[in-house]
Amino acid sequence: MVEQGDLEVVETDEERSYKPDRVTQYLREVRELAEAHTLDELTHELDTIGEEIDTWKDTYEVESLAELRQSIGRDDLTGDKRRERLEIIEEWEYNIEMRESIQLAISLKCSLTTLGIESSSEESSTKLP
Repeated sequence: MVEQGDLEVVETDEERSYKPDRVTQYLREVRELAEAHTLDELTHELDTIGEEIDTWKDTYEVESLAELRQSIGRDDLTGDKRRERLEIIEEWEYNIEMRESIQLAISLKCSLTTLGIESSSEESSTKLP
């Protein structure tokens, strides 16, 4: 499996172990998104992610994730407000990762269609994360 790129070798002083290759794992997840969802569902999820990010920008009066990170250091924030912002930062990062995966899944579906290779049925079978 190492030779196929499915696993990476992790060497320690005591042993050799294996872990999933991150690139292979990521591409598998993109493929699963493309196969499990229609273009409309994927597009709708991109819109939902965009709306959520826009809401955070308005709520925290920032223009970017970097600005939200910087705002953690403001003197006028209570501990609870800082923790709330830290939670939003995690969600925002996750949304960025999902957005990129969904964009790749859309591209994959379009490429497969162009090449005449059909992915799974156009009917949705699972809910997006």
